Amino acid sequence: MAPDICVVRYKTITVPAGSTEAKISGSRVLALVADESVAIEGTLDVSADATVNGPGSGLFSSGGVAFTTGGGGAGASSPGAPGGSSSGTGGAANGGPIFAPSPILVLRGGARARSACDFPFFCAAEQSGGAGGAFAAIACRGAVTASGLIDAGGGGGHLGDLAANYGAGGGSGGFVALQALQVSVSGRVYANGGGGGDGKSTINFSLSGSDGYRSSDYPGGAFLSHDGGYGGPGELRLHAARPGTRGTGERAGGGGGAMGSLQVFTPSGVTPALAPADASPMFSNPRSVRIR
Repeated sequence: MAPDICVVRYKTITVPAGSTEAKISGSRVLALVADESVAIEGTLDVSADATVNGPGSGLFSSGGVAFTTGGGGAGASSPGAPGGSSSGTGGAANGGPIFAPSPILVLRGGARARSACDFPFFCAAEQSGGAGGAFAAIACRGAVTASGLIDAGGGGGHLGDLAANYGAGGGSGGFVALQALQVSVSGRVYANGGGGGDGKSTINFSLSGSDGYRSSDYPGGAFLSHDGGYGGPGELRLHAARPGTRGTGERAGGGGGAMGSLQVFTPSGVTPALAPADASPMFSNPRSVRIR
């Protein structure tokens, strides 16, 4: 199963540097196709926003439903983390029942975590973390350069509330594909997993999970003290997705979502210039393709 693709084609395409981000939304994958060159100099954002999927994603749900405990995080290039109980399992990795065939072979975004609502008719909206979106940049007779920032992170799961005591799992990161006669990456590119939401607290404020960080490492910060379980952070290159923890009663936190995929495609014998300022995951297994 694959989403529709929104193809934008010109002789050359540039996402300029500046203070305004190019935020992409909707159900279709964005593909920038240029006859000569594509340059990502500013910020191009195809990430999920909390429980809202990124473009071209969310065709699959992943992770344990866990109707009385924390929901599992969505799987993608690796398994999602479990929620704060044995029943809130994490989602399968590539090749598992959720992602078959692998998303690397299909231009689509990641998976969202499964619903975390005991009684769906009480929920104002989907509670689980949204899936990171998909984006492709293709230069038919030239180069793709990425000196800015590309974000395809997953969304954070909703906190425990009146509809569900437990936190929802985080969505998985999405998929970024760069294809050209030469590909050069010197900026920052992310497809990190979203965090799980905290379990409902009776003594302090719980928090929804964080959307996928624009980093390969966790930022600093302390947890609030409460009697709900903590949600697990999503996967980053330097850290596996973390499970939720168990609070009192049924107030468990949701598990973190897995990272997505970053891929480059260049002609046989051409080595892409991959020196990102930061990337999570790393661009792995560059693949040779025939470009006429």
